Amino acid sequence: MSERSDFSDTLIVVTTMETNYIIPDGLEQNKQYYWYVVAKDKAGASVESKNRFSFRTSDVATDINGRISGRIPTYFELSQNYPNPFNPETRIRFGLPKAAHVLIEIYNALGQKVRILADDKYQAGYYERIWDARNDRGEKMPSGIYLLKMRAGEF
Repeated sequence: MSERSDFSDTLIVVTTMETNYIIPDGLEQNKQYYWYVVAKDKAGASVESKNRFSFRTSDVATDINGRISGRIPTYFELSQNYPNPFNPETRIRFGLPKAAHVLIEIYNALGQKVRILADDKYQAGYYERIWDARNDRGEKMPSGIYLLKMRAGEF
């Protein structure tokens, strides 16, 4: 793992026989990190993944599903995105007083759906999703006004 996309400052090298890996605590908040996979066999031959991956840490503590630790809301909530206007991404927070299937969609000013940000069952709690201004095909969207629609259970 690295703080640079060219991996010139490798921070963590992990050797494991497992297919899952939990990133350790201590990463800086609100920072981009990069990673890729190298697989080695017992004879020492290795293959690198062609893809390079990245993730951004949040300034809010969340579990693996994006749920903000702690409290449970008393009603369904959809908060104002932040920052707004945004570049290159914005955070969308919502709260569920009980478990519900959540659908969050982003539309352009013409009313055309450009992205499904969430479409899954969530437990009660506060959550945060990040929109990177890309559509469902991974294409960067132009600057403009975008609308957010959330459905959660009966809300």
